[in-house]
Amino acid sequence: MFTVNLKGTPDAERPDLVKISLVIYKTGYTRVYKTLPITGSWANWDQATQRFTPKTSDAHTNNSLLSDTLSKYIQQANLYEREGKNWTPKELKAAFSKTKEELLVDVIPTVEQMFQIRIADLRSKKRIKNGHILTSNTYADDHVKALAYLKQFTKDVYNKSFSNYHFTDIDEKFLTDFVFYIEEEALKKGTKGSTLRTKLNILYKIVEKAQKRGISGANLEHFTCTNEKFRVQDSKSRAVDLTVVRALENLDQSLFSETELFYIDMFLFCFYCGGMAPVDAAYLTWPCIDVEKHKICYERIKYPKIARPPFVPRAQKIAEKYKSRCCGDYVLPLFPKVDMTQKQREGRMNYLCLQVNRALRRALDVVGIKEEICWYSARGTYITMMLDRKYDAGIVAEHCGNSVLTIYKNYFKNLREDDIIAELCKEFAA
Repeated sequence: MFTVNLKGTPDAERPDLVKISLVIYKTGYTRVYKTLPITGSWANWDQATQRFTPKTSDAHTNNSLLSDTLSKYIQQANLYEREGKNWTPKELKAAFSKTKEELLVDVIPTVEQMFQIRIADLRSKKRIKNGHILTSNTYADDHVKALAYLKQFTKDVYNKSFSNYHFTDIDEKFLTDFVFYIEEEALKKGTKGSTLRTKLNILYKIVEKAQKRGISGANLEHFTCTNEKFRVQDSKSRAVDLTVVRALENLDQSLFSETELFYIDMFLFCFYCGGMAPVDAAYLTWPCIDVEKHKICYERIKYPKIARPPFVPRAQKIAEKYKSRCCGDYVLPLFPKVDMTQKQREGRMNYLCLQVNRALRRALDVVGIKEEICWYSARGTYITMMLDRKYDAGIVAEHCGNSVLTIYKNYFKNLREDDIIAELCKEFAA
């Protein structure tokens, strides 16, 4: 529902004249006013008819101009309605603007336009970490995929183009339908819908940015209806028992290839260096290490956190072992070239993770240990070991570049549960 009317008020500068405004209203939006370049005597203005009193000076000319103007805007609104366009009062106000600048000021961006602005921002974003220039292209790609998915969703569910959606349309019904659509598509494909949180989070960030800019209709409270799906899920720790690490340290090396031993060394290096994440180990450079003080200080690649783990002799031994194979000032030879693009590095890390995980699983099979393990297990294992040995949680968090809450929530693993139960049963025996 919409209305386009005229309203007259005394001109602030000349109260004897009338200031006439076009008043545009549409359900779900606030009224928009557009001052018209038409005026006359305030005494001759009739608000009931929204015209000048007949038979007064210039009444015929002014009333004709007002009728033509009103008709022009109503016709444009009707055109929007016939086209199925999800237009806004500000957009209608700017429909007959003469300059591009006025259009840019008045028109409310659609959700898709905000996506495009965000994607462009991410494409141009650069940051320096540990001497490396990094981009946000991967995150930008995630936005592109999320936008494509939203387009498919509105087409399949509402038979509408997402390009016409404004933030007023991102309400609880839209979000509830969107969640159901993601889960239904996952069910059809036999998957678990693991990207649901990612898609919701990206849309949430777009609405958040729109709300900060004061764009009409952008309301984060609507996401409350998705809390059950949107909330952060507890991560399962990948930590392994310390006996597994000892087994890897004491392998019969004659049973493994040189490449497999290299991959196992990469796991051990990460474990020795405060449970360093694989990507942080790959980007680690010698300027981040104070060899004499046995300390490392680096900024984590995926998070804006500083980690300060120890640089113990066993980690230094591994680094020295492979130093001749490294490019530039990298500590480990995980990137074969200094001038690799970020996309090439990401592809390289995906490949390395697969190879390290494969080597670790074979090593445990050889020694007869039945335990799930991956490269990232080094992180949880180090944290669990340190906390079990009663080191201060704040120190452990500083070593690995996380908060105390995060290390307990995502990385610590109670490996003594059976012992604890046995001790309690003994203490409280019947």
